[in-house]
Amino acid sequence: MGDPIELLKQSFESKNLSEVTQKRWMYVATDFLDFIGKKDVTFASADGQAVKDYLGYKKRTVSGNGMKTIHYILKSMYMSWGKKWELGKGDVPHGREPERPFFTVEEIRKIITAGKERAKERGDYIGMRDLVMLLISTETGVRRIQIHNLDLEHFTKDKLLKIPPAKGGRWTDRKLRDDTVRYLELYLIERRKFLGETANDPKSPLFLDRSKTRVSTEAMGWGFIDIKNKAGIDKPGGSFHGMRRSKTTRLHKGGMSETEITEALGWKKGSREPGIYIQLDQKEVQEKANKADKFMSDDEL
Repeated sequence: MGDPIELLKQSFESKNLSEVTQKRWMYVATDFLDFIGKKDVTFASADGQAVKDYLGYKKRTVSGNGMKTIHYILKSMYMSWGKKWELGKGDVPHGREPERPFFTVEEIRKIITAGKERAKERGDYIGMRDLVMLLISTETGVRRIQIHNLDLEHFTKDKLLKIPPAKGGRWTDRKLRDDTVRYLELYLIERRKFLGETANDPKSPLFLDRSKTRVSTEAMGWGFIDIKNKAGIDKPGGSFHGMRRSKTTRLHKGGMSETEITEALGWKKGSREPGIYIQLDQKEVQEKANKADKFMSDDEL
């Protein structure tokens, strides 16, 4: 059968996979092989139970959707390796979604700095793309799917970004900070170099993969993790989506009501999402509650 890693590398050559996808597949492959190796199981002898054991092990740290992704990657790798796949969807442990922490202002500043350093070090289209998507997410709190759906025409001549709706929301126009606009314009220069003659098509995706197709939400997630790790932020469960939670929390702490946050972020009217996304500090809440509750003075107790 040959070395599984070499076979996987060969499969990359036959498929138009982005660099991020290759890194993700290779990480799962090596992690799986390391896992079964510790149990004295070779890849040639690894059966369905070995995969079930690995998925059960990953369940401790990976969310439900993440488990589905790992399941898909392993299945694809088994096929590229010429091994029979013995598991069905029912064999994937779902479990409860882990807590999705938000990032503090200090952490976000470190992440943005790391994103800028990474873009400079890479010096390519992908590095600048990931930085700009990070800046847009930080500033607007939009979902990955909304960034995925952005077209070139959505960045207007008056430097507004028209954000498409998600989950029953509505279109919103966002005025971006000068720093975000500057990097977005630098990105557009790299985008023109990357696309060539088709770069000015207003209906073309704003953000693209190496294959010149619309960037996937998975690529956004893995690019963010790379930046977060570079920033030295060790926060289990902290993902691209955490930037949305952070934006909502900052608006709430800034004094905005849930109704105002709903309007600002383009959610549908009456949405429960602000209450779900707002991350409250328990200590702050208790101190505020004690000050607000003037039922009795200490002298009366």
